[in-house]
Amino acid sequence: MIYLFVILGILSCSLSQLLLKKSARTDHSSTLYEVLNSKVFENAQSPYVFSPEVLDDEKITYLNEIKKIFEKHHTSYKIIISPLYDQMKLKRATYMTLCDIFGKQNVYDFSGVNKWNRDYHNYSETSHYRPKVAAEILEIIYSGYDGSVHQ
Repeated sequence: MIYLFVILGILSCSLSQLLLKKSARTDHSSTLYEVLNSKVFENAQSPYVFSPEVLDDEKITYLNEIKKIFEKHHTSYKIIISPLYDQMKLKRATYMTLCDIFGKQNVYDFSGVNKWNRDYHNYSETSHYRPKVAAEILEIIYSGYDGSVHQ
């Protein structure tokens, strides 16, 4: 079992190094990372493409339990729907359920097409955006923004 993890680690490091090397393109202006990521953005979503429903009764029960724990411990919190690479918008019903549970003042929806996911340079891969995006999101949230971006 340990050998498998070591091999996967080596493969992961090799792949990372490969992604950082210059691609085999003749103009040598882009890394393989940029070439691969730009392919994903060729099929950018319309702002009207919504994610599938993700909340069932069991998950809603769990979220309510989390809310109770927050209240019990007087926790200050924010629920942030991240601006993912696929540019899909969170379903309005899901957003409203989150607002009902946690309060609209605590739910921030940055899903869908926006300034961050229009540029693949803002992502290290499909679900992890770069620190500068996180800093901008936190600045928006803690500068008094009310979270009402859901359409």
